[in-house]
Amino acid sequence: ALTDELPGASHGAAFRTDGGAWPPAGAEAVDLTGFYDGMAGLGLEYGPVFQGLRSVWRSGDEVFAEVALAYETDTDTDTDTGTGTGTEADAGAGTFALHPALLDAALHAIGAGGLVPVDDGPLLPFAWSGVDVRAVGATALRVTVSRTGTDAVSLAVADAAGGPVATVETLSLRPVSREQLLKAGGSGRRAEDALFGLEWRPVVLGDAAELDVRCYADLAALAAEPALPEVAVVPCPAGSGTDTATRVHAVAGEVLALVQWWLAEDRPSRLALVTRPGDLAHAAVWGLVRSAQSENPDRIVLVEAEDTDAAVRILPAAVASGEPQLAVRGQSGQNSQDSQDVFVPRLAKTPGSATGTPDFGDGTVLVTGASGALGGLVARHLVSEHKVRRLLLAGRRGAEAAGAAELTAELAEWGAEVTWAACDVADRDAVRALLGGLDDHPLSAVVHTAGVLDDGVVSSVTPERLAAVLRPKVDAVLNLHECTRESDLAAFVLFSSVAGIVGSAGQASYAAANSFLDAFASHRRGEGLPATSLAWGVWEQSGAMTDGLAEADRARMARSGVLPLSSEEGLRLFDMALASHEAVLAPVRIDTGALRAGEAPPVMRALVPAPARRTARASASAPSSASLTARLDGLPDGEREKVVLDLVRAEVAAVLGHASDRTVQPESAFQELGFDSLTAVELRNRLNKATGLRLPATLVFDYPTPAVLARHVLTETTGAAGPALVDSLLASLDKVEQELNTKLSGGDARDRIVSKLQSLLVIAGESGSTAQGPGSGSDLESATDDEMFDLLGKEFGIS
Repeated sequence: ALTDELPGASHGAAFRTDGGAWPPAGAEAVDLTGFYDGMAGLGLEYGPVFQGLRSVWRSGDEVFAEVALAYETDTDTDTDTGTGTGTEADAGAGTFALHPALLDAALHAIGAGGLVPVDDGPLLPFAWSGVDVRAVGATALRVTVSRTGTDAVSLAVADAAGGPVATVETLSLRPVSREQLLKAGGSGRRAEDALFGLEWRPVVLGDAAELDVRCYADLAALAAEPALPEVAVVPCPAGSGTDTATRVHAVAGEVLALVQWWLAEDRPSRLALVTRPGDLAHAAVWGLVRSAQSENPDRIVLVEAEDTDAAVRILPAAVASGEPQLAVRGQSGQNSQDSQDVFVPRLAKTPGSATGTPDFGDGTVLVTGASGALGGLVARHLVSEHKVRRLLLAGRRGAEAAGAAELTAELAEWGAEVTWAACDVADRDAVRALLGGLDDHPLSAVVHTAGVLDDGVVSSVTPERLAAVLRPKVDAVLNLHECTRESDLAAFVLFSSVAGIVGSAGQASYAAANSFLDAFASHRRGEGLPATSLAWGVWEQSGAMTDGLAEADRARMARSGVLPLSSEEGLRLFDMALASHEAVLAPVRIDTGALRAGEAPPVMRALVPAPARRTARASASAPSSASLTARLDGLPDGEREKVVLDLVRAEVAAVLGHASDRTVQPESAFQELGFDSLTAVELRNRLNKATGLRLPATLVFDYPTPAVLARHVLTETTGAAGPALVDSLLASLDKVEQELNTKLSGGDARDRIVSKLQSLLVIAGESGSTAQGPGSGSDLESATDDEMFDLLGKEFGIS
């Protein structure tokens, strides 16, 4: 950890002209852990020289900070203290009245100290007045920032010894949204920087953990097990049915039931699901389970292997490595470990090499889902850029769809002949009829953009909801494949989603459908037929399937590193993909700064930038369980509760996409704050990571406000009930007593509550005194209300 000491600084030296101590008595230290990584996640990425914030304290409307020019790391540098011989920035300090990196770092204290409320994004300087520089050449500063208005501050700047350097009478600030920052910095970005492929990279797992690993034939066998092992291995079912579509639906449905049962059990064990390579039905399972893994970290492992024994051999080491998805390749059998290799999936940039844009010729190009926003974009692009002159546009409502007439007129002006068809592409007979009338101008290409969204956490997905999302992807594409197998197509393009590769939380069905599309494109290529699956990221285009996303959903995607693509970028990537040799490509705008600031999904870990050569603190998005416990140790009860409440509020703000935790009121109900099942799961995961606890997915329903939740987290972390929790329990008991004495003086309701109280007394007796007294044994039946509440107080140690 960095020390609070600055090079050449004397902490006893006066900072202000009144000779006060530094930092002022009563000022509370601010934890700067991960501060610059957090700023990078907001779109403000500072280089090493500008990461100069060292220490921050706050007292009321004032923030106090120590900043220094950040040293470039070299062989003589102490990376813990920041001291060393490499002083490129330091050497230039004398050429400025006040070094710009030093002044910028001084302003970082405003955000770090939370001095000015932030709602829309990071605060940037807007207007300066009353600036006075009194000394030059400083390499380290002490800064006092005082709030002078809603969005304004004043600054007093001194050197490390307390001598005056500069003052700012007023600095006005304005928030800038993350989107504005990204657009401002991305005007020159290249489309090719947003084209990725999925690679399987070899990995050395290292030492194996000592684990109880057992195999089970299916869910029935697993459910019959009275005591689950540390790792329960289940082979992915083969599925019933003779055709591929039926098998995909059957297998996905069985795995959904298995995953839901496993997660509902909520035991400290892992489920290892083993799939077979090249099985299209099992490919859909990868998307479904990836989504479940995103929602429930460390609960499920996916392994692709020729047989279950091969997976079992590597699982102890795989669990120890923390890799949730692996593939075992090589010879199988008991004595073949040395000839088996283990691989993990990673997204990687695809080289810009191309074979040339395909010639669509004089034939007809079929676009499915043409009435949707992306389908319309593609249709326009095919006509304007690829000079396609005949389009067959298919959708559920055909020419009756909203905007169909306008699109037809627009394309006709460009010289295209457009035919609309009302067709359910998931119906094979309907597809045959659709393509049967193209004798004069046979089909030359297919672009399948149709799809259905039905978001929800994996525990809420029903077989019917799953089937409805699979159908326009799985069934439809298989129909298009069979009905065009003999056609001489220039392109067969499938609109997939990066959700299938990354495993987006809340999109298990959609991820399964698109994971199938990716696998099918490779399968079709293997048959010598054209196929390209595009695992799209988010589009900015109005009317796209992301229109219904709430602000919290967009914030979640941004934290995962996925940014929206403009229409121009998307269509440029479409052309690049058509010219590529690859069967599967992921056109997605990825914010690598957000990946570094947050927890990158496993498949994106290869895209995380290398750490900066010099940072103010070790990277972390939240305190670890060890550091949280250490922070709580020795603190008075009141301060403990504040530390944990601040943590809870910060995580709630992050989940909801708020720029500041000050927008989260401790007594506000989570439902009023806008929580749903998906945000509840994300909050649970973030708190688990920050505290090391194993909290339930129903967290926000069991503990309905940040204050109540913080008290629970404090109790679980410290292992003891603090006064606030005791007061809360007493208040609840007082309410029960009041209701019993007034509204519930008799009847069935009173009997039910009394029965519950008797059960609580039995629970309390398991860890308390077993001596006979009022309310024990048969006496419970005849105990009065006062006697029961008195016994509750004795059993729980409440007076």
